[in-house]
Amino acid sequence: MGMDSNLYVNLWAKHSPIIISQMKSLCDNETSTYKLSEYEFTSVGNRVKSGYSFAIKLVNGRVISNLSGSAVARDLKQVLLASKTVHSLIKKKNYIVRMNKQFVLIIKCNGACN
Repeated sequence: MGMDSNLYVNLWAKHSPIIISQMKSLCDNETSTYKLSEYEFTSVGNRVKSGYSFAIKLVNGRVISNLSGSAVARDLKQVLLASKTVHSLIKKKNYIVRMNKQFVLIIKCNGACN
């Protein structure tokens, strides 16, 4: 893990109420987006070479993505999985949470509405 361990946890914790709210509102095959601040990420860590983009797949209540190369994604996973609401959601629906190079978080639901 090294020096970049948990660098982004506080940043994700700050944004988690909006992210979780968006996850709750999505039905099958719906997508929502949330623009994040590039400055917030670059002021916390230096990922110029590897970038900040990632994808997390939440399927059948588990994370099935290999996040070993992305501290940004690992820390978001940690924050999301600390939420009882998220645990409940990912047991019922599958999600892909990804961030692109423009720091837009894209949340896609692959599960029915309740």
